[in-house]
Parts: sequence; structure tokens; C-alpha cells
Amino acid sequence: MQLPTFYSNLTFHAAKASIEDDSAWLQRLLINCMSYGIVLAPLSLLTWLSRRADLAAGRFVRRYAKRGLLRWYVRGFRVSFDDGRKNNERSIGGKASTFCQLVWRFLFCFFGLQMSYVTWGVFQEKIMTHQYERAADQTGADRFGDSEFLVFCNRAVSFILGFTAALMLRYDTVFAPLHDFTYASVSNIVSSWCQYEALKFISFPAQMLGKSSKIVAVMLMGKLVQRRTYPVHEYLSAIVATVGIALFLLAGNGVSPRRTSSVSETTWSGFALMVGYLTLDSFTSNWQNALFDKYHISSLQMMAGVNYFSCLLSLFALCSQGQLTNAILFIAEHPGFLQDLLIVSVCSSVGQFFIFYTIAQFGALMFTIFMTVRQASSILISCLLYKHQIGPMGIFGVVLVFLAIFAKALWKYVRLGPKPRQMAPV
Repeated sequence: MQLPTFYSNLTFHAAKASIEDDSAWLQRLLINCMSYGIVLAPLSLLTWLSRRADLAAGRFVRRYAKRGLLRWYVRGFRVSFDDGRKNNERSIGGKASTFCQLVWRFLFCFFGLQMSYVTWGVFQEKIMTHQYERAADQTGADRFGDSEFLVFCNRAVSFILGFTAALMLRYDTVFAPLHDFTYASVSNIVSSWCQYEALKFISFPAQMLGKSSKIVAVMLMGKLVQRRTYPVHEYLSAIVATVGIALFLLAGNGVSPRRTSSVSETTWSGFALMVGYLTLDSFTSNWQNALFDKYHISSLQMMAGVNYFSCLLSLFALCSQGQLTNAILFIAEHPGFLQDLLIVSVCSSVGQFFIFYTIAQFGALMFTIFMTVRQASSILISCLLYKHQIGPMGIFGVVLVFLAIFAKALWKYVRLGPKPRQMAPV
């Protein structure tokens, strides 16, 4: 069977199946990845040809890669502005501050991160686990289950905000070749998709604890992508965090409220999706760090570049599967959903701005503390709003996870001291 025919048949059967069939997540993931491959294959061929001057097709591509969007995709370029601003750190860092100004910025960063990401978590859980009433039939209600559409909306808003901010600040810097962003874009899309899908199987508190154990995946990807080595205390922190999550799940606190299947099936599907999220999200961070080191681009340009391809790939996947029309029809039939969708997308995008602004102002250690407080707050608010029950064993697991995070940050501060402030990868 030829690949286009196979893809068409697979897409047809997926579209025919109900989006509420949560057990078909692996099939949907396969179809999405095939959609990304259809877009990226010709672009990868174009990049490969641009490096082969010994081929006639390569010489043709190299000749036309000296101009326009093709040049940006293959080679990148530099833009200079004579307005006195040399880099993004100076624009964001500002001048020396009084104590009152420092306190104001501290509160601004702290509450900005808490409000944007706690709100994002609350409405994310609502979208994935609760039903929306139909406008025409007040007695009927439906759940929205298309994670790809949620990813597309989040990335579209992030791209618009990041690109607009980068143009307004007019950084004098290098624009990296667009093809270098594709790896981070694919891993970013799939990791976000896994994050949304996981809420169909595990509870939001379980997901937040899983995110807290990201240090394990970051260390693994750091070794694979950037050949990094880590001290013993970081391995100990990772082990303690993993034990805490295991205790939380063994206490029976991990099942999503939308699940009716067995706990065993639910837990393993949710666990697989969270492993996918953590692995790919860690790869995204390490790949972005490599781009920062190679091209010295700003965080806003990273945000715009990654989200540009994320929009392109997720939009193609939606259109090729016919899910974009279904999502629009769902919005039309369920007016309350649109408001929650906009809140999730805007909070996710604004939160990214607060991330790199906080690190630029107060450093990575303070940012880690802020985000740890945010994760604990998200779990508490989720339990209060959505009636999650956590027993003593589960609470002990939560405490272990956050103790491991704080211990890791404190040890790093004691051993290395405060570092110069730098921009955070977005």
C-alpha cells in the first residue's frame, strides 16, 4: 500500500471514530506525527539540497536561498537597528532600582506567574474533564476532546504575541535559520498534546506532580543532547521526587474524573502520556538552549520561531483530518467553551513573558521557587474546585516532591552562589 493511500485511510477511520474514544490516543498520535512528516519532509529536503553544492538541484536552491523567506528558512540573517539598543537583556533589565521599585517588581513577577499559570491550570482541567451545555438544547452537554486544536490555539496566540513584541523592541541580533526551530516545534507540539491527553486519564494533581519530576527527564535529555554531567545531589533529588509521585499514585489519587474504566488501564495510559510529555518537553528545553548558545537569539525570537512552526504543523494536522471544522462547530454549539479557550491560550502566552522577565530580574533560583509555589497552589486550588480527594499517603508523596525541588535549588545556591541574571529559554 502506498503511503498517501495508507495515510488517507488511517485519517478517514480516525475521523469516523468519535473524539470521545479516549482509548484511541495512540492512533491519533500516530496520525498527527504523519501529518507533521508530510509538511517537514519537503522542507528537510530543501535544507539538505542547500548544503549540496555538488548537485545541480543543490546549486539551484543555494542561488535562490539568498533572498526572501527561503533565505530566512535555510540560512537566517542579521538585522541591525541604530536606536541604541544592543540586546534584549538591556531592554528588559532596565536601570538600577530603589528598594521600593525592587519590591514592586518582585510582587509583579510573583503574582504575574501565579495568576497566569494557576488560572491556566484551572481552565485547562475544566476544558478536558467537564461538559459544556449546548446552546440549542439546555439539557444536553458534551465534552471537548480534541487536544490538537487546543495546542494550535495556544501556539497561535503565543506566536502573535511573541512576534509582535520582538518587532516592537527591535532587537539588534541574529535571526536563526527557521529550519533549526522545526525540531523544537515538533517536540513542543507533541509534548503539549500529551499533556492535554493525559488529563483524560489522570487527575490534574497527579499531572502537576508529574511535571514536578521533570528534573529526571531534563537530566536524561541533557546527557543525550548536550552531553552534560550532573552531581550526586541532583540524582538524589530526582529519586526522591520519583518516590513521591509513586506514593501519590499508589494511594489512588491519580485517576481523572472523566474516566470510567479500570484504574489499572487509566493509570498506565496516563503514565505513558506523562512520560511522553516529560521526555519531549525536556528535549525542547535542551534544543532551545543549544540554539541560544549557537545563535545568541533573544527569548522573544525563540518564542516566535518555535510557535511559528507549531502553528503551521498543528493547523495542517487539523485540516488534513477534518478536525478543524469539527472544533469550530463545537465552539458554535457551545458558547461557554470559547471563553475558556481564550483564557487558556492567553494565560499560557502571558505566562511565557513572565518566565523570562522573572529570570532576567531575579535569577533562576527565585524563578524555581516561584514556580514551585505555583505548582503547589495549582494542586490545592484544583482539589478545592474539582473535589479531588487526597489521603495521608498522597499528601506525604506531594510533600516529598516539593521538598526534593526546594532541596535541589537550595543546594545549587549554596554551592555556586547567585549567578548573573540571564534570559530564560521560552
